[in-house]
Amino acid sequence: MLNLGLLTVQGNLGLLTVPVALAKMLNLGLLTVQGNLGLLTVPVALAKMLNLGLLTVQRNLGLLTVPVALVKMLNLGLLSGSRELGSFDGSSSFGKNVEPGSFDGSRELGSFDSSRSLGKNVDLFENRSRVDVGSKISKLDLGTKDGNGTSGKYVKQQNDTTCAVKMGYWKKGQRFQGLDPVTGMLISGKILGQAGKVTGVNKDCYNVQLDNDGWTGWFNLATLRELSEVNENIEMIILFSNDAVSLAKNKEIQTWIDNKVFEVVPNEGQRAISVRWIVTEKTKDDGLVIKARLVARGFEEDTTSLRKDSPTCSKESVRLLVAFASSKQWACNTVDVKSAYLQGDKIEREIFLKPPSEFNDGNLWKLKKTVYGLCDAARAWYMRVKSALNSLSVKMCSLDNSLFIWKRNGKLEGLICIYVDDFLWAGNATFKKCVIDELQKQFLIGSSASESFTYVGLRIKSFSDGITIDQTQYASSLVPVTISSARNMQRKSQLSESEKTAYRALVGQLNWMATHTRPDIAYDTCELSVAFSKATVTELVRLNKLVKRVKNESLQLFFPRLHSFETCSLECYTDAAFANLPNGGSQGGLIIFLKDDSGKNVQSSGNPGDLSV
Repeated sequence: MLNLGLLTVQGNLGLLTVPVALAKMLNLGLLTVQGNLGLLTVPVALAKMLNLGLLTVQRNLGLLTVPVALVKMLNLGLLSGSRELGSFDGSSSFGKNVEPGSFDGSRELGSFDSSRSLGKNVDLFENRSRVDVGSKISKLDLGTKDGNGTSGKYVKQQNDTTCAVKMGYWKKGQRFQGLDPVTGMLISGKILGQAGKVTGVNKDCYNVQLDNDGWTGWFNLATLRELSEVNENIEMIILFSNDAVSLAKNKEIQTWIDNKVFEVVPNEGQRAISVRWIVTEKTKDDGLVIKARLVARGFEEDTTSLRKDSPTCSKESVRLLVAFASSKQWACNTVDVKSAYLQGDKIEREIFLKPPSEFNDGNLWKLKKTVYGLCDAARAWYMRVKSALNSLSVKMCSLDNSLFIWKRNGKLEGLICIYVDDFLWAGNATFKKCVIDELQKQFLIGSSASESFTYVGLRIKSFSDGITIDQTQYASSLVPVTISSARNMQRKSQLSESEKTAYRALVGQLNWMATHTRPDIAYDTCELSVAFSKATVTELVRLNKLVKRVKNESLQLFFPRLHSFETCSLECYTDAAFANLPNGGSQGGLIIFLKDDSGKNVQSSGNPGDLSV
């Protein structure tokens, strides 16, 4: 309709050809058009066409009743009322007549709900950009048009990222896109799981998360036209106003320039890698902040001979640092490096980038450093940090390549753990002056914190009698699997595919907590993991109970101040049980404590409920 500019309908007065002045319709509330029978003034209750099936309008020659075959309109570009008056064949059939300007429903004029396909009420005749699936989309307007251009949201995609698919079984994590049968608007999202039985009437129904507004829920993929799968390398940005995004992009490019990441060279046909923008929002103390990151599409490069490994500190190293800091009465501290990869080592090979469209002047960018998206960027950054620490006489631990130790006169005076661009350190004043302060001169630091902060998901707090580590904030974010009352009665029933997906994800979250700060739930998570392949509603209920327990019990690891860390010893407790798991397997376990030179087992002097380490 929007592309052809004409709308042909069958009324009781004959054919009427309508020039589509849709932009005025929203502003004026009325659409005045020129037909072959004269002027026609239409009260805009058009949004209800889908729900009512018929549109009755007041014409200066009388009433005109229009069969609304709107599905045909999008497929053919024309609305042809070939059916008898009073009937309607579309995605929903209601067949009601209404008086001029009236509508049936609780929604306001100009809105509609297309079987929840868009996840929210949107104006039926907002100016939409209709595009072919699989084509390169520079901008898809999801908002209204004003005098300054796009004022809503936008989506950017790369070409060659889609492939046509037949309706069949979709797996969790797959991405899809298609055209809404009513508006012709591009709809895309991610599959969260199966919603209906694979062999039932709802086999095409899935739980999805839509990109345009983040709506999550039940969706029938069969309602989309030109449905296709979107490959993982698709660029999908759905964010905010253009001004905010442009500001974030300009800031990112300036960071590249400040760090001397590239030099501009003439385009002489060199093999070049394309780039993409990743736009995200981060929560700061002063609200949401939009961040843009320019990423090279590293998969376009031959990486066969490149070394890609990059170590990160283990949880054992973090605990060792915290235990030593507690013993020495040092405060734990953290710093993170801003735009870390752009501060990495110089690149040793020749790579050219195609600049993003906003900054493309026909030249290419020759990289001086590894950037986000290249397979060896993380390693280049690690080697840069390692070199900087070695220059300050900080030595790498032989058991963990991301744990570094600083000694002076044979005495350990500082420790630092590296997790990509996040540093955790503890030491005396000399260590801070000779190492940390020097590092801050070599790298651009984003933020720092001391005594109470979060490091790679672990909240670390320092007290007068020791240090604690907990994941209380993470635990509060856990969401139990929804079980209906009817489903709750089917305790012996096998889990559906969508339930299995949710079950596995939640057990994984609990297992991560069990291995970091909640050893008290280690057996429970192991038992639930073993039962996964044949899990029933009974296990799902037990899983939800465990989640409730974790959220209600605020436990933490407590590291008391040991008398003499140099003379500490390890004390290990083990136990095992035969065939105690649901599948008949056996379970063993162990826990290791540090023991000081007093000969006493380390006990917590903190709050009840603390787990001593």
